[in-house]
Amino acid sequence: YYYVNGWELNGIVYRIRIYRLIFSQFFSINYYTSEFKVVMVGLIALKFNPWACVIIATSGNWLGGLTTYGLGYLGKWEWIEKHLKIKKEKVEKLRYKMNKYGAVAGLVTWLPLVGDLISLSMGLVKTKFIPSALFMLLGRGLRYVFWTLLYLQIF
Repeated sequence: YYYVNGWELNGIVYRIRIYRLIFSQFFSINYYTSEFKVVMVGLIALKFNPWACVIIATSGNWLGGLTTYGLGYLGKWEWIEKHLKIKKEKVEKLRYKMNKYGAVAGLVTWLPLVGDLISLSMGLVKTKFIPSALFMLLGRGLRYVFWTLLYLQIF
């Protein structure tokens, strides 16, 4: 059993909240980014370990970004338009920049409105996977560290 502020939480409730955090981040689209703040702050307010929350949220969001990268790498526009709701014209505009910046562009895949487009474009131009994945991890992780530190400083 887990105790939070004197309240006993059984293992199932604890696991549901942790799963909610990772799944909300995996399935999040960068067009709608405020949910992660609510889930993260909620768990931290319940006295969950903030750094464990950062690791879990970063992992989920990173895996989601890698999935988008993978869809781009496969280059099946039917899947991209069906599952990501991204039109080919939007991505074509970013192809030149992806060729210019390569894997380093992964640092900004967390940005609202363009993050998934960047991940997808990186896959389409087939940037090197390992550096792309590491830059994506770094950029996405720093976002969660920032929000966690901000919350901990305010509250």
